[in-house]
Order: sequence, then structure tokens, then C-alpha cells
Amino acid sequence: MPTTFEFQGSLPRLPVPPLEETLGKLLLWTSPLLDEYGQNETRKAAEDFLAQGGAGRKLQQRLEKWAKDTPENWLSSFWSRTYLDYPAPLVINSNVFSMLDLPLPSGSSPRTERSALLVSAALLFKESIDDETLPPDMDRGTPLCMSQYRNLFAATRIPGISGDEFRTYPQSRHIAVLHGGRVWSLEVISPEGEKASRESIAARLEEIAGLEHSGVRGEGIGVFTALDRKSWASTRKNLSDFSPENRKNLETIESALFVLCLDPKTGTTLREKGFHYLCGGGGNRWYDKSFQFIVCENGETGMNFEHSCLDGSQHARLAALVSKTSDENLPGGAWKTPPARPLNFLLSESLEHALTDAERSLERLRSDTRLRVLEFTSFGREKIKRLGVSPDAFCQIAMQTSIFDLYGKFVNAYEPVMTRKFLLGRTEAMRPVTPEVVSFVRARTAGNLKTASSAHSARISECREGRGVDRHLFGLRRMLELFGEDEGISETLPIFSSPGYRALARNILSTSTGPAESFRIYGFGPVDDEGYGVRYLMFPEKLTFTMTCRTALEQNMLSLREKLEENLEKMAAILSE
Repeated sequence: MPTTFEFQGSLPRLPVPPLEETLGKLLLWTSPLLDEYGQNETRKAAEDFLAQGGAGRKLQQRLEKWAKDTPENWLSSFWSRTYLDYPAPLVINSNVFSMLDLPLPSGSSPRTERSALLVSAALLFKESIDDETLPPDMDRGTPLCMSQYRNLFAATRIPGISGDEFRTYPQSRHIAVLHGGRVWSLEVISPEGEKASRESIAARLEEIAGLEHSGVRGEGIGVFTALDRKSWASTRKNLSDFSPENRKNLETIESALFVLCLDPKTGTTLREKGFHYLCGGGGNRWYDKSFQFIVCENGETGMNFEHSCLDGSQHARLAALVSKTSDENLPGGAWKTPPARPLNFLLSESLEHALTDAERSLERLRSDTRLRVLEFTSFGREKIKRLGVSPDAFCQIAMQTSIFDLYGKFVNAYEPVMTRKFLLGRTEAMRPVTPEVVSFVRARTAGNLKTASSAHSARISECREGRGVDRHLFGLRRMLELFGEDEGISETLPIFSSPGYRALARNILSTSTGPAESFRIYGFGPVDDEGYGVRYLMFPEKLTFTMTCRTALEQNMLSLREKLEENLEKMAAILSE
């Protein structure tokens, strides 16, 4: 059995595609989104950029040299900064949530029972990363980069005025437990490295849950992490400067292995549950941490994870382990964890006001966000395969068709494609609105649908090989920022203001998918105020779409959900004829 990081040294490096190839794809990929004038202007800008001795050639040479001189991945440091420099609140705008598909515990304290099992399972997962016994991820026999797993535990974002910092704490032995807005530090690994027993973890969690919280100093402090990043950076400094105890408590939370949120009961519908895991809980969250387990009173469980240095596949694998772990198959530790230590914060009058303002700010964000779920049960991925098309293509084509039916036009859509076959690889932006999709929408026949499916899969393959459009253009723009003056490029380049480039800059329909079996629902907020966020899970016998938007678009989203359900049925019928 290969060790966790065994293949890291042999993984290929992310390529820099030929400039001609990327500019040709820019024209092709954006043509369905532009009118004739927009297409012509983009073509002129691309020709100018590609001219011999022109800016594009110079920046391409710079990027190729940068890639050659960068030992691991030319994109990696640039890409992480796009997250870390993003100024908006993490909640809704960046963090991702899921609801795990777990049976409810039957004991007298279901929340404690579930939480103790989660903590113990997570510690096993961490141990397998640390001792490198976690089998490496593979994609059709190809090993994938495992570097992101090092960012899963004891990791956090630290807010900054001019951009955030990502930190890890390899020596961490504790978790942060939030209940009723208060925070505790609970050691779960002994100084000698032995894991705490599940029984002792459960006992300590029961003690926390039984405490009275009313009027305790610093209650609800976690709501600060829902502020925009500059405001949180300023508040965090004030909080730290006001008291050495505050400073030490912040360090304790930020260095925790992960956060466990003990919540009251959630709503009854999938919409209510999803909204709770996306942005509920108020001050009973710490959005900066790499991931949070959120366990409700009845044992129902969700996760909320921070996206800057992690993608969904690491959380999916953690969720898969948790979902398969039970009392019977969990090898428990023997160490008895000591009582949890409360982290009490001292607040000045101005910090008290800031806390109230942060609560109001979060409520404004929540009130401007809507979430709906389409649980489509007529069929799932297995029937779609039998119909002779890719399940992912089928879902994407159904979404693009529904957008067209709603708006009478196509909009830019985004689907991330994993590039982890490359060292430090993350994702490439796949653009699902292909000319073949346009042909199907115009003439909805089985032949056109199968052609559109094949075109979708081909574009996915290009992106998987690091030969998309977005990341290459992003790298060229970074070269312009870093070396434009050295290259004598002082004018604004038309390519970066062209209609095609501007179209790709707005993800009106931001989508993603991934492993389905460990989850009930999975989602994220809209990335454009005039758009939608859609996470879709393709189960063997059903399809689940979790959809979000700003409140002003709620009626449109309801119409989109209705049209999507109709088009899923119609497309299956077309292929069955």
C-alpha cells in the first residue's frame, strides 16, 4: 500500500498552455455569451495581444520563465491570494457547508453521542495523515496531489488589513468547542500523543452542555468572524490589545485542531437545515477555521469549511470516513481527557458595541440570502448512464437550458474541474455553455443532446489537463502586474477589458459537484449579486440541487428550480424516445 505522500515527488508540474491555444478557446468559449459586436471586439483584442513582439508574447515568455523558476506550481501562490485577499465576509460569500447523511443517534444524549464519535473519527483521520497511512487519492489510476490534507487540521485564516494569512499549528492537541456562544478548549490528544477515549470526550461535552451561560463574559464572540475581513482584522487587534487573556484565548481557538459547534435543534425542512449550516448559529461559529462540525440537539450533523487552502475533496473524504464510523468499528483511544477549559473574553464598552454591530451585520447578510433545495427523485445517475450520456453533462445541460428558458439568453456559468494530477494542483474553470449546448437548446433532439454531452466531457478533460482559459489568463495578468513596467507595457491591454474577458469575470451561475454518498445536501452562497450558487449531488437514484441567491432574486430562483425539474424530466424523455 503506498503511503499518503509517496507520489508527491513524481507528480507532473502544471503546464503553461500555448498562448494561441488559450486565446482561441477564449473566443470559442465566450461566443455563446456575446453578440456579434462583442465577439468582434474580443477577436480584435486577442489578435492584438497575440501580435509578434506584442504584449501577449512578452507576458507569455514571462509566465513560462516563472513556471520554470517555480519549483512546484506556477499558479499556487497566486491562487491562494485570490482567497486570502478577498475582503468580503467568509460566511455565505466564501465558506461552504454540507449536511451529512447520518442516522440519528438513539441514545438519551444524541448530540453528545454524535459529537464524541465525530471527534474520535476525526482524530483517526488526522493520525492517518500524520503517520502517512492514509492511502493517496487516485483518479482512474492516476495519483493525485495530497498536499491540501496538511491544511485540514489545526489550520486557520488570520484576518489582516491588507490581506489574510493562513496558518497551521502542527503541535496542536486540542479542539475548540462552542456552545451557547461560549468557547472551551478541550484536549483530545495527550502530551504523549495518545488519543482521548470516546467516553471521556462524551463526558466532557456533557459537562459543557450542562453549564449555564447567561451573562458570561464574551458570549457570542465568534460572530466577529462573520465580519468583512478588514473590520475583523481591526476588531481582532482591539480584542487582543485589550487583554492578555483575550490574546491567549484567540491563539487557543486559532490553533485548535478544528471547531465543534454544539447547536440547538434546527428546522424541519432541507431548506431550513441548509440555511442553518450555511449561515446559522450566530456567535456559535468560528468561520476562520479550516472546518467546523455543527451538531444539533438531535444529533443531526453539518459541516462548514473555509476555502482558501482547501477544496471539497478533502472534506468529502473526511465525511466519508465519519459516515462509515460507528461504535462497533471505531478503535478508541484510552487517554482520559481533563475537563474543558473555558475561554472567557474581556470586552471594553467599544468592543461590546462592536459585538452588537457584528450581530446586526450578520443578520443583514442572512436576510439578503435565500436557499432552496430541489430533491429530484424520478431518477439518478445510474439511469442517466443507461441513457448514454454523462451524468455531469446531463445536469449541466439541464441547468443551462433552464437558465435560457428563464431569461431568454445564456449566461456565464462556472464549474470547477480538479487539477490535482499536478503537484499543488487545485482547479481549473470549466465553462459549460458550449456551442453544442446552444444547438441543443435551439433544437431539443436526442442527437443534439448526446453531442452536447460529448462536448461537455471533452471540455472537462481539457480542464483536467490544465488547458483551460481562466487560470492561464489569470497568470498572464499577474505577469503584467509584476513585470509590465519592465517589459515596457504601460498602456491598458484591450484583452483584459474585452467583452469576452468581462463575461468570464462574472459567474452568474456558479456550480459545483462532487462525491454524493456521504451527504444529504451540500452548498454555498451566490458569488454574484445577480446570480445563483448551485451545488448538485448525483446519487444513484436521485439528484439533489442546493440553490442560493440574493433575496431580490428569490422568485427567479423558484422559477429556475421549477424549470430545472421540468427539463430533467424532458431530457430523459427525449433520450428514451
